[in-house]
Amino acid sequence: MHDEILVVDDNSTDGTFRELQRWAAEDSRVRVLSNAGQGLVSALNLGVAESTNSWIARFDVDDKYREDRLKQQITLVNLETVAIFSDYEIWQPDGTSLGKIPSPVDSDAVKISLVNSRRTAHPSVLFSKYAVLEVGGYRAEDFPAEDLSLWLRLSRVGKLASVPQVLLNYQLGLSSISGQQRALIIRRTSDLLHQIGVHDVAIKSGFERVDEILDTYSNLNLTKEREILFLQELSKALAISGENKRLTIMTKLAKRLDKNMVSAALNISIGVARRRIYRKLG
Repeated sequence: MHDEILVVDDNSTDGTFRELQRWAAEDSRVRVLSNAGQGLVSALNLGVAESTNSWIARFDVDDKYREDRLKQQITLVNLETVAIFSDYEIWQPDGTSLGKIPSPVDSDAVKISLVNSRRTAHPSVLFSKYAVLEVGGYRAEDFPAEDLSLWLRLSRVGKLASVPQVLLNYQLGLSSISGQQRALIIRRTSDLLHQIGVHDVAIKSGFERVDEILDTYSNLNLTKEREILFLQELSKALAISGENKRLTIMTKLAKRLDKNMVSAALNISIGVARRRIYRKLG
């Protein structure tokens, strides 16, 4: 199949649609779709339905991407995988970086990370069109957490993966949906985690494979951050599912970390360092 660029215009009134039409006239890869102001979920589903390729990469107009983003993500495409994410960095409007968010990498870890819904950035995703259609696409009733709902449902039909590199520079904006509806997103996220939930098979597998998953992070950047986040999310997912394995997870974390390094960084005793680390597990 040929590459294509689908641009969904949701009833813009600032001349954007005319500019997009001019672009389409100059580049045969570009198709402009009009959504007539029906909203984000409708626009997303329109883009999925109109795509002529089996894999779709989501792009947000105000975000920035590394030039090799698709090249990196395509290397993880296979028959079992249904969605691929990446690390990302958050930027304020004034150009100040708020830091990098390391992705979970391992499929079980990606599924478990949905319990916090922060490490699978919607604008970073490359997903299978047919898998998305199979699980019902984006659902209007899940807005403004429609992306989390889709990831939770996709986690039941295939593997989720991520590239352990920053391929997305996520631009914060007060006018964005995430900026304007934060309280509603939090409530809807909580509802979805109770209604659909993190896949119990992934939780069980993640717990059984905890050392194996942690070992996959040893040669990656942000190793300690990935280890701590995975164990924190696994602890939370187990608690929600009714399994109390916190002590086991705490022990795993303490063994993985260089206690001398932690103590030196915090300038406190190793005992205090351990207690602070444990508290981060929630």
